[in-house]
Amino acid sequence: MEISTNIIEAILFAAGNAVPTDLLREKLDLTKAQMDSMVRQLEKKYSGNCGIRLLIFNHKIQLATNPDYKDQVGAVLNPIREKEFTRTILECAAIIAYKQPITR
Repeated sequence: MEISTNIIEAILFAAGNAVPTDLLREKLDLTKAQMDSMVRQLEKKYSGNCGIRLLIFNHKIQLATNPDYKDQVGAVLNPIREKEFTRTILECAAIIAYKQPITR
């Protein structure tokens, strides 16, 4: 099976976190030269004016958002993260805090 950069790109997208290049090489049966070539291709693809960046660090690679767009990304995603706790959740947290340790 011929491995393309698209497969590595799909794996990185699905993982969300950094993926060790050694793991990719092992699972996809690639040589170090093949892996290095594919990483360079992806790095070239995501350089410049693109919303995604390829991060390479500690023998790992990861897809991340372009820091140039952090304000716009934050404006859209922060309201999703800042949901209020319901009364039930607050009540439960208060009971746990008051009656520590809770075993159940």
